[in-house]
Amino acid sequence: APYALQFDGIDDQVSLADSDGIRAVASLSYELWVNIDTVNSAALVQPGRPGPNGVVENFTGMVLIAHGNGKFQAYTQTAIGTNLTWSSYLNSDGSYSTNTWYHVVSTFTAGTGTRLYVNGAEQAQTYNTALPLYYHPSTTLPVTLGSETVSAANVLAGRLARVRIWAKGLTAQEVENLYR
Repeated sequence: APYALQFDGIDDQVSLADSDGIRAVASLSYELWVNIDTVNSAALVQPGRPGPNGVVENFTGMVLIAHGNGKFQAYTQTAIGTNLTWSSYLNSDGSYSTNTWYHVVSTFTAGTGTRLYVNGAEQAQTYNTALPLYYHPSTTLPVTLGSETVSAANVLAGRLARVRIWAKGLTAQEVENLYR
């Protein structure tokens, strides 16, 4: 990809402005192309999550990472009050290689659940149908690309291109068409 964001694996990240269009939706998809230089745990897309005073509360969101085990992973995070839990872990079937471009998509569709796709092929799914996507209404933290939102930990060493956040759950056919 001739126009890609380069991340150094140390402290680079991109913050996307807070938006109602991605903060309180019932269905959501992340789509991107990624080329990883070094296998380590790196957040590819991390939603802004803390509520007032930096405390995680009353939050649900979807996270997309390149895991240190060599797999792409999508999962949801939920905080009831200030009790943060992770659920619905989805792992890619195969391991990713360094210096190779991958098309990665994670989707959450209300009433259906979460799905993970790599290069147009569905890798995993879970039916967490009762989990709406909702970010705390008083937070204005951005969605972050290339690292975790708050701590700047789990930083990507590699490149991201054609990043899109959709306010809908993409279908398998739409994902395949975007890959082609």
